Amino acid sequence: MNAKTVTDSCPFVNAPALAGSRARRASRAATSNARTPLSLRLVFVARAEARALLYAAGLIDLHEAIDPLQAFAVECGLVEQIGQDAVQAILADAFHAVVRGRS
Repeated sequence: MNAKTVTDSCPFVNAPALAGSRARRASRAATSNARTPLSLRLVFVARAEARALLYAAGLIDLHEAIDPLQAFAVECGLVEQIGQDAVQAILADAFHAVVRGRS
């Protein structure tokens, strides 16, 4: 099974800009000089956590936080790759962490 990465075509991701600093850090940390691409799952987790923080701060409502994430997961093939249940679990974990932190 070939895992998609952010360097694959996706309408929501500017792959070179996004992969830039993280890929450089990962490359330096690796024993070889090969660049380690980010997985779509890793990017999705980071985006979910960021949008959860925006929601927790009251800057966006829940629908504004979730809908673009779900669209990203579908359009980039993450739902096909890991399944809708796994996508929902990632979202639940990210938002549960900020809601738990608010109480």
